[in-house]
Amino acid sequence: MSLKLPSRSKSRIGDAGRLSETRLAKSLGARLRPASGAVEGIKGDMVTPTHLIEAKSTTGRSLSLKHEWLGKITKEARDQNKRPALTISFTHENGREVPNGHWVAIPLQDWLEMLAALRQD
Repeated sequence: MSLKLPSRSKSRIGDAGRLSETRLAKSLGARLRPASGAVEGIKGDMVTPTHLIEAKSTTGRSLSLKHEWLGKITKEARDQNKRPALTISFTHENGREVPNGHWVAIPLQDWLEMLAALRQD
């Protein structure tokens, strides 16, 4: 019987994702969640006083966006009386962002409320 070991490229992508997530949390002033939200009762990848954030990253040139991710973070955020956000990061193998590589997806209603608040200032 032989054991199949994970390929090196998969572990490097995971490492890049973790490094990217750490850097991103710092730049957002967010706290990382234990085990990237895999702990029961502690959902999301990172949290700010107002937002629960799910972070996705890739070292590839594209990332398929799943409606399931948006629904999941929305439910988890609303359960914690927070606003949901999904970050999308395109990174190098070392976890550093490629130019214009960080994006944030939020519900349209949140975007409209932000614009209205900016117009009032």
